[in-house]
Parts: sequence; structure tokens; C-alpha cells
Amino acid sequence: MSVRRPPMPSMFAAKLACLPLVLAACAGSGFQSAGASSEGSPSPATQPRPATTMPAPASPGAASPSIASTFCPGRTWPPHPLGGVPGITAVSTDRATVQITNGTDRTYYYRVSGWEPVQFETCRAWGELERQRGPILPGAAESVMVDTAWRQAGIRVTIAFWEQPCGEACAVNPVAAMVVDLSPVEPASS
Repeated sequence: MSVRRPPMPSMFAAKLACLPLVLAACAGSGFQSAGASSEGSPSPATQPRPATTMPAPASPGAASPSIASTFCPGRTWPPHPLGGVPGITAVSTDRATVQITNGTDRTYYYRVSGWEPVQFETCRAWGELERQRGPILPGAAESVMVDTAWRQAGIRVTIAFWEQPCGEACAVNPVAAMVVDLSPVEPASS
């Protein structure tokens, strides 16, 4: 004995059945076809609308009006304990160049970074703009180029040193860190 089932509606028929719901939702949300309404006046879709603008993005240093502008606990300046390594010097020769010289008898690993206040979700902290990292061999000198706008923008520059390589995910504090004041001298044009 076989039971006969009523035919299933096709996918097209199911979509067609939903069309009145979609049209009603569109009409309720202000989407209407262009043209005249039944009263003969232009439909809302063809009437001029006031211009809407998106708010300009805030600069990283600007505090959001809804977020406290206090610094995150433990994230104040300086980002590392400051102190040099005897025999290592760093100087800014112009506003785009930091010269590091290793006068010791061992290799150190350095990271040159700029620091600027950044608004995080609930507080402000110093955000790192890493510029360059690498080893500096005994007796070697390294020239590191930084952004020429950093000096005018007030971005502070540090050089941190480790005795072992310290990659991007490194959470080990440096053995030393120094602040380098960028020179006001313009870089030589090439």
C-alpha cells in the first residue's frame, strides 16, 4: 500500500511566497521605488535628504569622549627601566638617523622604537612603533633610520638591549634601555 503525499512546493514558489514579507519590510524601512506616491507627491526616495557625514576618525593621541583618558595601570613612561650598557652609545646625528656604537667585547641585541600615547579600549598607554631590531656586534656601529616627523610629533625614541635574541613575542625585559633625543638637524639630501 503506498501513501500519496501532496507535492512539495518548489524553491521558487517558497521564495515567491516570502516576497510580500520582504516588500513590507522594505516599505517600513523607508525603501520605496522612485516615482510618485498615490497622492501625486514625490516619494521619500526621490525627495532630497540632508547630507549625512561620518565623524572624522580620532587621532591616536585623542581621547574618545566615552572613554576615560587615564593611563593604563603600569603602562606609563618610560616603557622600560632606563639605564645604559657601559661601552654602548647612541646619538641622533639628524632628525632621521640614530647611530648606535657597541664599544664592548660582546654582541647585544637591540630594538629601536618610537613611543606615542595611544587610546586603548578602557585607558591610554604608550604604543610602540618598532623601527628596527637586530644584533650589534662588538666594535660595530649601526645607523637606524626613523621617521623625520617623529621629532615634531613628539614621539619619544628608545633603544632597548638584550643579551639574547628577543623576537616579536618576547616578554623578557631588556637588560638596558636608553632614550635618544632626536636631533633638530635636517637630514642631508641625497
